Amino acid sequence: MAQQMDMQELQDAQFNRMLLSESARSGYQASEAGGKWYFYNEAAKSFGQPEFRMKWGNRKLEDNWRRKNKSEMSFGDIGGENDEVTDSSGIQKPILSNKTREFYLQDIPLTDSMMALSHDRIRE
Repeated sequence: MAQQMDMQELQDAQFNRMLLSESARSGYQASEAGGKWYFYNEAAKSFGQPEFRMKWGNRKLEDNWRRKNKSEMSFGDIGGENDEVTDSSGIQKPILSNKTREFYLQDIPLTDSMMALSHDRIRE
């Protein structure tokens, strides 16, 4: 395993030296012929690619390429299996989506006692 890593580092170093010599021979020539945005500017791309390879090595195209620990995260069922909330009285109420009318109507005080509680909360 250590020999493979040493061999890989040697190959990367040789590759980086080759890129450095190529970029030194060609030189960086700014031209207005390319686009103003750097992805359309061939001169900027030809300068940036060897510079990236010198710094990061020859890397395959993948997500999180800078991270050693590339853990996968699923956003499918973050909330868990229980889609109900237990309130202070111990009664379980279903979780409402914020896209439903009931979600916005559930906390509106409709009785005089609920209005009094609401006013007390505002005063505090």
